[in-house]
Amino acid sequence: ERALREAQFISLQDQIQPHFLFNALNTIARMALFEGAAETERLSLALGRLFRYALGAPESMVPLSAELGIVEEYLAFQALRFGERLTWTISAQTAAKKALIPRFTIQPFVENAVRHGIEPREEGGGVSVEAHKKGGRLILRIQDTGIGMASVPKGKGKGGIGSELEGIGIANVRKRLELRYGHDAHLSIKSEAGKGTNVLISIPLEEASESAS
Repeated sequence: ERALREAQFISLQDQIQPHFLFNALNTIARMALFEGAAETERLSLALGRLFRYALGAPESMVPLSAELGIVEEYLAFQALRFGERLTWTISAQTAAKKALIPRFTIQPFVENAVRHGIEPREEGGGVSVEAHKKGGRLILRIQDTGIGMASVPKGKGKGGIGSELEGIGIANVRKRLELRYGHDAHLSIKSEAGKGTNVLISIPLEEASESAS
């Protein structure tokens, strides 16, 4: 009983930290509104939405539309730093937007493109995200026009990720896809120095049931 109480206390303690964070961000947004700083207000609220999404259970499934929404928030936030050096497009079939995917399947690849592909390039670059259904599968493509890489380590370019390309976030995505879909998940990265990187993800199509929606 004592151990249970301690576990409950720790759980409540963990909940306080994000609660404090969201309250702080809302306070900043409110002050920005009173001061007429509309952009600061918008960014504070956007950051709150990013954190709220990030704090969700990593194994949980979300509609593709939710993941694309948080990717849009992330890119808009980064545009504050990059200005006209960063451009992007996000497109998805209407029918594909209801498909369920593991939380943070796309965003880590977009973040990798911005940080390691576009940021080092003086003139910047663009990111595109596309999604569609095909033959009972959900196809996701993330492309960038960043600095790219000269090569992908042998044996890693198809169906896996080369160690040079695999940061913590991307390695996490790969592992979670393997755990959920096994050999039914396909992930490939093609990259060329000076021309950018192309990520292709293909997973079995899952859709929310009518009762769950």
